[in-house]
Amino acid sequence: MQLKDQLLSKIENRTACIGVVGLGYVGLPLALEFAKAGFKVIGYDVSERVVKSLMQGKSHIQDVSSTELARLVKSGKFEATTDESRMQEMDAVSIAVPTPLAKTRDPDMGYVIAAADAVGRNCRPGVVVVLESTTYPGTTRELLQPKLEAAGLTVGEDVFLAFSPERVDPGSQTEALKARRHLVPSLTHSSFSHRRQSRQSCAKSRHGVAFLSWNHHPSLPAQGEQRRSFYFNIRRDIPRLGCLQVDGSD
Repeated sequence: MQLKDQLLSKIENRTACIGVVGLGYVGLPLALEFAKAGFKVIGYDVSERVVKSLMQGKSHIQDVSSTELARLVKSGKFEATTDESRMQEMDAVSIAVPTPLAKTRDPDMGYVIAAADAVGRNCRPGVVVVLESTTYPGTTRELLQPKLEAAGLTVGEDVFLAFSPERVDPGSQTEALKARRHLVPSLTHSSFSHRRQSRQSCAKSRHGVAFLSWNHHPSLPAQGEQRRSFYFNIRRDIPRLGCLQVDGSD
């Protein structure tokens, strides 16, 4: 059985270990949705304070219930760590670190670069790596792919790479994570298959109903979806500032 088929099988039968790098307002809710879907989830963060709090069942994110977090920690479905070597256990890795603006108003890519370095040091054949962070077009191909290839891996053959931008509106109670619609562009068709399967598995309720709607565009590169992600964030944030009324239609 080929590596891609082995991974798809693990995702389908819920034996895959899901990793989330960055346990903030994007990463923590995503990690817990995977845990609630039946996966073993390892969350990685560089903050010892955050990890210690999470392992005590205390959420630092408004949209995440401490009660639900404590239940998943106690059940063993979710574990937080600062030990990057635990990435070697992960079958699917979502990078959900922040990309704040620097003083020059340029995106600070330090967190993404550090996360990519850590994943590159610990990645192994048969893993799907997904960038969830909001970033500039080209980051997936220009930054993440070289890190994986420097480790001796070939994207599309023994490691799979895709971009699936966050669609989170912090504090909003109007839309659940698994009700959000995602585009999942990837560098290869096989990478898309793995990412689609993992997110569909996350989105299934206990009754087996998938809430996520998927669109695959083989001709749409990751750069195209990164541009779309910028538009989404602008459309989300400008009305909040009271500056402009933005049409919410696609």
